[in-house]
Amino acid sequence: MSYDPHARIEGQALRFSMHGPDQAALQVDVHAAALQQYFGAGGEPSSWLQAYRANFRVIHALAQLKSQVQAGPLVLAPEDFGEETLRRLRAQNDARSP
Repeated sequence: MSYDPHARIEGQALRFSMHGPDQAALQVDVHAAALQQYFGAGGEPSSWLQAYRANFRVIHALAQLKSQVQAGPLVLAPEDFGEETLRRLRAQNDARSP
């Protein structure tokens, strides 16, 4: 898995594409507030891209989970990133890393 090198800023969100569980392409918007609150991004859009790239595995994992219960383009808002959810996703990611 890798980050989307074509991720871009759209308004107050970062937009990226990825493959879902069924290998269909997903478009995902992550609210800037979520990147700031949970991943240390600042107010500048360039920091949103940096935060996405540094944390893409967790962000993609959450998008995959949400895609299982919601069809179409996804929006990841701050309320989707509860501390317990992030702790679980980070632990899963750490278990997969060499």
